[in-house]
Amino acid sequence: MRKTRTPACRDERGFTLPEVVIVVVLLGILAAIALPSWFGFIESRNAASAANQVTADLRLAHSTARNRLNKVEARLLGTDCPGLSGSAGRRYQIVEFVADVAQTPRERCLPDGSKFVSVLPRTITFNSDGTAVNPAGNIGVARKSASAAEYTISINTQTSRVKVD
Repeated sequence: MRKTRTPACRDERGFTLPEVVIVVVLLGILAAIALPSWFGFIESRNAASAANQVTADLRLAHSTARNRLNKVEARLLGTDCPGLSGSAGRRYQIVEFVADVAQTPRERCLPDGSKFVSVLPRTITFNSDGTAVNPAGNIGVARKSASAAEYTISINTQTSRVKVD
């Protein structure tokens, strides 16, 4: 009795070892190129987030002054945040005045790793009619790492418009 051999299947599916090695090498090359630019992008977005936070608080101070007919100050202190270690250069306050008496300041801090890069301390006052007093110059916000972008917040003296550049 003769045994018959089954022919080898030619339609087997899968990848060969050289194909897998080539794909892994190509992925490694792409990762080496993409990762440094990805981390730079993340740093830039974090700096933009900090600048947008300050801009939103300045706009809130402006609209509070107009809506409540009270003077509101934004004080960029640039000191340590209370209760946070390693927070130098991140503190600012929003203070509303009722009948020319300062109310309890709302303490604010920039996100971790962010800092003010403009001259501090500095006070920007929004009068009850919405006009800005002492907005001369721009406010710079950046990440503490040197590679991140710096964002500039400017206040228009005529319109009190606050914008990020």
